[in-house]
Amino acid sequence: MDIISNKSTIEKIILFVLAPILILLIGFFPQSILLVIVFSMGLWITLAYILKSNVKSVYFIFLISIFQNFITIILMGPLNISAAYYLQYYKEFFLILLIAYLFLFKSKKNASFNPIDLVSFLIIFYMIAISLWVSDGSLFGKMASLRQIIIPFLFYLLGKHIIMSSGELKKFTKKVIGLGIILVTFGVFEGYIYPTFWQDMKVINFFLARRGEELLTFIFGVPLSFYTHDFQTITGGPVRRIASFVANPPVLGHILGFMTVFLLFSRKELNGKRLTLIFLTMGLLLTLGKGGLLTVLVGAFFYVLLVLRKPLITYLLGCALTIGVIAYLKIVFEHQLSGAKHVAGFTDNIIVALKHPLGSGLGTSGNLSQLYNQSATVGTGESFSGLVMGQLGLIGFLFFFLFFTFIMINLLRLMKTFKSDRYLYTFIGALFSIVCAIFVGGFVTESAISFTSAGIPLFLSSVVINNYKELKEEAL
Repeated sequence: MDIISNKSTIEKIILFVLAPILILLIGFFPQSILLVIVFSMGLWITLAYILKSNVKSVYFIFLISIFQNFITIILMGPLNISAAYYLQYYKEFFLILLIAYLFLFKSKKNASFNPIDLVSFLIIFYMIAISLWVSDGSLFGKMASLRQIIIPFLFYLLGKHIIMSSGELKKFTKKVIGLGIILVTFGVFEGYIYPTFWQDMKVINFFLARRGEELLTFIFGVPLSFYTHDFQTITGGPVRRIASFVANPPVLGHILGFMTVFLLFSRKELNGKRLTLIFLTMGLLLTLGKGGLLTVLVGAFFYVLLVLRKPLITYLLGCALTIGVIAYLKIVFEHQLSGAKHVAGFTDNIIVALKHPLGSGLGTSGNLSQLYNQSATVGTGESFSGLVMGQLGLIGFLFFFLFFTFIMINLLRLMKTFKSDRYLYTFIGALFSIVCAIFVGGFVTESAISFTSAGIPLFLSSVVINNYKELKEEAL
């Protein structure tokens, strides 16, 4: 018998020989050996998933982005490992390595080059060749902004090289929604059952490293974003928002928003129960995230129009939404609620873009610029579209606008193609609604576009756009 090919023999050698040696070494050099073991396991897992280069790798990225803050907070809090802060960059490292591997070794030979690809490459080139150099910000600030803006384009390029059947799309979406149930459950736990959870985990250590003492704003032992003051006149004080594993209520709201829309459109095809839809919606409401709520409202609008096909109700719903938005904005500006800053985040950066047509450069607009760019000219934050406008100028914003427009146009075309396939029709309709909500939400919030809030919808959009021929053959 070949010992090398005998899996059980190898496992026994590891268990009875290597394990005692490692335990002995940990006894003499605890911290060093533990770091080596963790680093080795992390490298092994990274390479294993990259070599798989399939949908499991993408789900792994999503899991990382969901749990990274939670793990880092525990390592930096109770365990007091300050170096754990750099784990937040692991997901970008993994994503770039995965895309590079796919592009070099697994590139689809039959994948056609389309306008979305062109715009994606142009804006990436524009950021590196122009925006990186015209900025007077710090190098770290520039790289932080580059890392932020490049996210949607990287996830699109990732989806271009991964093939998924309709069955795999369905299975993947079920997993994502299942994770949403876990997110809401833990959110209720940390928000109401164990309200001092984050304080006990010493969450301040993580945010102190992230923002610095001079920019750190805490309330009741947690970051300011864990509360909202929008209902202070009614409640008499700030209202707690659930944050779950993400440790960021606005981002959690966006995540639960797109999960809810997926389930709303394809509930019958995904065997989703009405109780699950109610549960996710409840979790979304507990985040008090306006961006996530916007996603669901946009989704409901297109659900009535595209799935129920009730144009009159859609018209009335659209009118009600428009009136509601106008009334809300009126209250926002009259009482100077937090929404006023979000609107200013876009409008103020229009002025910056008019003064600097090529943009003021990476790291000079947006929330991250206020953290990492203290010496340079800093534009307003709270709007993703605003920071794109301020940093990349009118030309960069045009690329950004075309990117989302081309994706939405292609998704609408695909809906017509798969009109006879109930699942693909509703699934692509959900994607169209979510991408539309991401784009609209990007005008008034930065959290609308991030790894967790936009990565999966843009990835799936890319998959169906670039694999429509295979999906069409499967549907016939």
